[in-house]
Amino acid sequence: MATSTTTPSQYQILEQAPGYGNRKNDLIFFSNSCPASSANKVVYYFGGDIQDLPERMKSSRDNRQYQRWNLISTGEILCRRFPHSFIVAIRPNIMKDGTFARFSNFVPQTTEYGDPVRYDTANLVALRHLHALDQQISKTSTDITLVGFSKGCVVLNQLLHELTALRTLNLDHDLSHFISRIRRFIWLDGGHNNGDHVMIWPTDESLVSTLIHSAIQ
Repeated sequence: MATSTTTPSQYQILEQAPGYGNRKNDLIFFSNSCPASSANKVVYYFGGDIQDLPERMKSSRDNRQYQRWNLISTGEILCRRFPHSFIVAIRPNIMKDGTFARFSNFVPQTTEYGDPVRYDTANLVALRHLHALDQQISKTSTDITLVGFSKGCVVLNQLLHELTALRTLNLDHDLSHFISRIRRFIWLDGGHNNGDHVMIWPTDESLVSTLIHSAIQ
Protein backbone atom coordinates (compact mmCIF):
# COMPACT_ATOMS: atom_id res chain seq x y z
CA MET A 1 0.00 0.00 0.00
CA ALA A 2 1.31 3.44 -0.92
CA THR A 3 1.97 6.01 1.79
CA SER A 4 1.40 9.69 1.10
CA THR A 5 2.96 12.91 2.33
CA THR A 6 1.35 16.32 1.79
CA THR A 7 3.61 19.36 1.74
CA PRO A 8 3.00 23.12 2.16
CA SER A 9 3.50 23.52 -1.62
CA GLN A 10 0.28 21.59 -2.24
CA TYR A 11 1.76 18.51 -3.82
CA GLN A 12 1.45 15.00 -2.51
CA ILE A 13 4.03 12.22 -2.70
CA LEU A 14 2.59 8.73 -2.96
CA GLU A 15 5.48 6.49 -1.98
CA GLN A 16 5.75 3.05 -3.52
CA ALA A 17 2.38 3.19 -5.24
CA PRO A 18 1.57 -0.36 -6.40
CA GLY A 19 1.17 -0.99 -10.10
CA TYR A 20 1.25 -4.01 -12.39
CA GLY A 21 2.51 -7.22 -10.82
CA ASN A 22 4.94 -6.39 -8.04
CA ARG A 23 6.04 -3.11 -9.58
CA LYS A 24 5.97 0.08 -7.51
CA ASN A 25 6.83 3.72 -8.20
CA ASP A 26 6.82 6.94 -6.21
CA LEU A 27 4.25 9.39 -7.62
CA ILE A 28 4.30 13.15 -7.10
CA PHE A 29 0.75 14.42 -7.50
CA PHE A 30 0.08 18.14 -7.91
CA SER A 31 -3.51 18.49 -6.76
CA ASN A 32 -3.36 22.29 -6.79
CA SER A 33 -2.68 22.49 -10.52
CA CYS A 34 -6.29 23.40 -11.30
CA PRO A 35 -9.70 23.70 -9.64
CA ALA A 36 -11.03 20.22 -8.96
CA SER A 37 -14.33 21.09 -10.58
CA SER A 38 -12.71 21.89 -13.95
CA ALA A 39 -10.02 19.21 -14.09
CA ASN A 40 -10.71 16.39 -16.51
CA LYS A 41 -7.22 15.72 -17.84
CA VAL A 42 -4.01 14.29 -16.43
CA VAL A 43 -0.37 14.75 -17.46
CA TYR A 44 2.16 12.05 -16.59
CA TYR A 45 5.79 13.18 -16.56
CA PHE A 46 8.88 10.96 -16.82
CA GLY A 47 12.09 12.83 -16.03
CA GLY A 48 15.72 12.36 -16.98
CA ASP A 49 18.99 11.52 -15.31
CA ILE A 50 19.84 13.60 -12.23
CA GLN A 51 16.23 14.83 -11.80
CA ASP A 52 14.96 13.77 -8.40
CA LEU A 53 13.32 15.12 -5.26
CA PRO A 54 14.93 18.38 -4.01
CA GLU A 55 16.41 16.91 -0.85
CA ARG A 56 18.05 14.06 -2.75
CA MET A 57 19.59 16.40 -5.32
CA LYS A 58 20.77 18.77 -2.60
CA SER A 59 22.58 15.95 -0.81
CA SER A 60 24.52 15.02 -3.95
CA ARG A 61 27.80 16.87 -4.49
CA ASP A 62 27.55 16.37 -8.26
CA ASN A 63 23.84 17.02 -8.71
CA ARG A 64 23.10 19.92 -6.36
CA GLN A 65 24.10 22.44 -9.04
CA TYR A 66 21.08 21.29 -11.06
CA GLN A 67 18.68 21.48 -8.13
CA ARG A 68 16.49 24.10 -9.81
CA TRP A 69 15.34 21.36 -12.20
CA ASN A 70 14.19 18.97 -9.48
CA LEU A 71 10.94 17.05 -9.92
CA ILE A 72 8.95 19.46 -7.76
CA SER A 73 10.05 22.55 -9.69
CA THR A 74 9.43 20.76 -12.97
CA GLY A 75 5.97 19.71 -11.82
CA GLU A 76 5.16 23.33 -10.98
CA ILE A 77 6.25 24.38 -14.47
CA LEU A 78 3.95 21.75 -15.95
CA CYS A 79 1.11 23.03 -13.78
CA ARG A 80 1.46 26.40 -15.47
CA ARG A 81 1.82 24.84 -18.91
CA PHE A 82 -1.26 22.63 -18.46
CA PRO A 83 -3.57 24.73 -16.24
CA HIS A 84 -6.59 22.46 -16.71
CA SER A 85 -4.83 19.19 -15.96
CA PHE A 86 -3.68 17.32 -12.91
CA ILE A 87 0.09 16.76 -13.02
CA VAL A 88 1.76 13.54 -11.91
CA ALA A 89 5.55 13.10 -11.97
CA ILE A 90 6.50 9.43 -11.93
CA ARG A 91 9.83 8.93 -10.19
CA PRO A 92 12.16 6.23 -11.60
CA ASN A 93 12.00 3.03 -9.61
CA ILE A 94 15.82 3.09 -9.47
CA MET A 95 18.28 6.00 -9.44
CA LYS A 96 21.61 4.29 -10.10
CA ASP A 97 24.36 5.97 -8.07
CA GLY A 98 21.80 8.66 -7.24
CA THR A 99 22.12 10.00 -10.79
CA PHE A 100 21.04 7.63 -13.57
CA ALA A 101 17.28 7.22 -14.01
CA ARG A 102 16.14 3.64 -14.55
CA PHE A 103 12.49 3.10 -15.48
CA SER A 104 12.74 -0.69 -15.59
CA ASN A 105 9.19 -1.01 -14.27
CA PHE A 106 8.11 0.34 -17.67
CA VAL A 107 11.02 -0.67 -19.91
CA PRO A 108 11.86 -4.24 -18.86
CA GLN A 109 15.10 -4.59 -20.81
CA THR A 110 17.57 -1.91 -19.75
CA THR A 111 21.18 -1.68 -18.70
CA GLU A 112 21.93 -1.06 -15.03
CA TYR A 113 22.13 2.65 -15.91
CA GLY A 114 18.64 2.70 -17.40
CA ASP A 115 19.54 2.74 -21.09
CA PRO A 116 17.17 0.55 -23.12
CA VAL A 117 18.55 -2.65 -24.61
CA ARG A 118 15.41 -3.17 -26.68
CA TYR A 119 11.72 -2.32 -26.51
CA ASP A 120 10.11 -5.65 -25.63
CA THR A 121 6.34 -5.65 -26.13
CA ALA A 122 5.64 -8.99 -24.43
CA ASN A 123 2.80 -8.68 -21.89
CA LEU A 124 2.40 -4.94 -22.58
CA VAL A 125 4.17 -4.23 -19.28
CA ALA A 126 4.40 -0.44 -19.63
CA LEU A 127 0.74 0.03 -20.56
CA ARG A 128 -0.48 -2.28 -17.81
CA HIS A 129 1.74 -0.65 -15.18
CA LEU A 130 0.70 2.88 -16.15
CA HIS A 131 -2.94 1.78 -16.18
CA ALA A 132 -2.61 0.40 -12.64
CA LEU A 133 -0.99 3.62 -11.40
CA ASP A 134 -3.59 5.73 -13.21
CA GLN A 135 -6.40 3.94 -11.37
CA GLN A 136 -5.06 5.38 -8.11
CA ILE A 137 -4.77 8.93 -9.47
CA SER A 138 -7.41 9.96 -11.97
CA LYS A 139 -10.83 8.73 -10.95
CA THR A 140 -12.68 11.23 -13.15
CA SER A 141 -10.14 12.41 -15.73
CA THR A 142 -10.51 11.74 -19.43
CA ASP A 143 -7.58 12.74 -21.64
CA ILE A 144 -4.04 11.64 -20.82
CA THR A 145 -0.88 13.46 -21.94
CA LEU A 146 2.48 11.73 -21.62
CA VAL A 147 5.61 13.88 -21.30
CA GLY A 148 9.13 12.49 -21.37
CA PHE A 149 12.32 14.47 -20.85
CA SER A 150 15.76 13.14 -21.83
CA LYS A 151 16.06 9.59 -20.40
CA GLY A 152 12.34 9.66 -19.56
CA CYS A 153 11.56 9.53 -23.27
CA VAL A 154 12.43 5.82 -23.29
CA VAL A 155 9.17 5.21 -21.43
CA LEU A 156 7.23 6.94 -24.20
CA ASN A 157 9.12 4.86 -26.77
CA GLN A 158 8.23 1.67 -24.91
CA LEU A 159 4.57 2.68 -24.72
CA LEU A 160 4.51 3.49 -28.43
CA HIS A 161 6.00 0.11 -29.32
CA GLU A 162 3.33 -1.57 -27.20
CA LEU A 163 0.55 0.47 -28.79
CA THR A 164 1.86 -0.64 -32.18
CA ALA A 165 1.95 -4.30 -31.13
CA LEU A 166 -1.55 -4.33 -29.69
CA ARG A 167 -3.15 -3.17 -32.94
CA THR A 168 -3.43 -6.88 -33.76
CA LEU A 169 -4.54 -8.00 -30.28
CA ASN A 170 -7.86 -8.31 -28.51
CA LEU A 171 -7.76 -6.52 -25.17
CA ASP A 172 -9.97 -6.52 -22.11
CA HIS A 173 -12.40 -3.63 -21.81
CA ASP A 174 -10.63 -1.82 -18.95
CA LEU A 175 -7.26 -1.67 -20.70
CA SER A 176 -8.86 -0.72 -24.02
CA HIS A 177 -10.70 2.16 -22.36
CA PHE A 178 -7.51 3.36 -20.68
CA ILE A 179 -5.60 3.31 -23.98
CA SER A 180 -8.36 5.28 -25.70
CA ARG A 181 -7.74 8.13 -23.22
CA ILE A 182 -4.11 8.63 -24.31
CA ARG A 183 -4.29 11.73 -26.48
CA ARG A 184 -0.78 13.20 -26.66
CA PHE A 185 2.89 12.20 -26.55
CA ILE A 186 5.49 14.91 -25.91
CA TRP A 187 9.18 14.08 -26.33
CA LEU A 188 11.51 16.71 -24.83
CA ASP A 189 15.20 16.49 -25.72
CA GLY A 190 15.09 12.69 -25.85
CA GLY A 191 18.34 10.85 -25.30
CA HIS A 192 20.15 7.94 -23.68
CA ASN A 193 23.62 6.39 -23.81
CA ASN A 194 22.69 3.43 -26.02
CA GLY A 195 21.62 5.62 -28.91
CA ASP A 196 23.71 3.89 -31.56
CA HIS A 197 21.73 0.70 -31.12
CA VAL A 198 18.32 1.51 -29.68
CA MET A 199 15.77 4.02 -30.91
CA ILE A 200 15.77 7.49 -29.38
CA TRP A 201 13.20 9.12 -31.66
CA PRO A 202 10.18 7.26 -33.15
CA THR A 203 10.98 7.46 -36.86
CA ASP A 204 9.91 3.96 -37.90
CA GLU A 205 6.94 4.07 -40.26
CA SER A 206 4.90 1.57 -38.22
CA LEU A 207 5.31 3.66 -35.05
CA VAL A 208 4.32 6.88 -36.77
CA SER A 209 1.37 5.05 -38.31
CA THR A 210 0.22 4.06 -34.82
CA LEU A 211 0.13 7.70 -33.73
CA ILE A 212 -1.97 8.55 -36.77
CA HIS A 213 -4.23 5.51 -36.43
CA SER A 214 -4.86 6.25 -32.75
CA ALA A 215 -5.36 9.99 -33.36
CA ILE A 216 -2.57 10.74 -30.88
CA GLN A 217 -0.95 14.15 -31.20
